[in-house]
Amino acid sequence: MSLPRMPQDNGLIAPGMAAVVTLRFTPDSLADYDDEFVVDTDLSRFSVALKARREPPALTLPQLLHVGEVVCGNRKVEQFMFSNQGGPGKFRIIPSSFWPDSFPEAPHDMARVGPFEVWPLFFDMARGDEVVINVGFEPHQMGTARERLVLVCDNCQAWHQKWMCSWRQSTASSSA
Repeated sequence: MSLPRMPQDNGLIAPGMAAVVTLRFTPDSLADYDDEFVVDTDLSRFSVALKARREPPALTLPQLLHVGEVVCGNRKVEQFMFSNQGGPGKFRIIPSSFWPDSFPEAPHDMARVGPFEVWPLFFDMARGDEVVINVGFEPHQMGTARERLVLVCDNCQAWHQKWMCSWRQSTASSSA
């Protein structure tokens, strides 16, 4: 905050006059900020609220991504398209076992979590942009698989996604 610029050299302000103060905001993240500064006068003291906001992203990605049935030993890839109906953001997908701790850099923008492969792990979205997340699934035994991933935004928001697949054993037989 700068020193106030007064309308007169003596530093006094009469009713109806104004002083100008310059504030410089240098955030260390794109999160929302709330702060205040206090003004002291001869007769009173009051606070001036400061708020820094940007419109958050609003993603249409459902909370549960269901890949469906897969024959045991086969591989299936599903694509999930979603859009951003809010403000811009940069995103990263992290396995929930690493959240909120650090996640090592993925060498090929893909992560393996249990029987799932997920890609891309990094993407930017402006308002109206669409992105496709690919989920690969290759079961080696019968049952149902569930994994959780966290979608983190550069504004410090996080969405916890569930990825679910079920698979069955093949009933086809081979004959020679």
